[in-house]
Amino acid sequence: MTFTLKSTLPTEEGGSGEKSPFILEPDNLALDIEQSENLTVFCFPDKAQQFKDEVICLIQDNPNPVVFPV
Repeated sequence: MTFTLKSTLPTEEGGSGEKSPFILEPDNLALDIEQSENLTVFCFPDKAQQFKDEVICLIQDNPNPVVFPV
């Protein structure tokens, strides 16, 4: 399994062009079968407002990613 945070979309791809306040640690994670690891999500906003993003899990040989709202 691989987790990817797509934190900023360029405006030409429909994003706001703003930097996301979310940081993942580790920023890339691959798991073997029956393996587990911790994924920590930090948030460092530069202004007081609600932020939303997604952690996207790509599974080998599965065309549909699993999306976790943050």
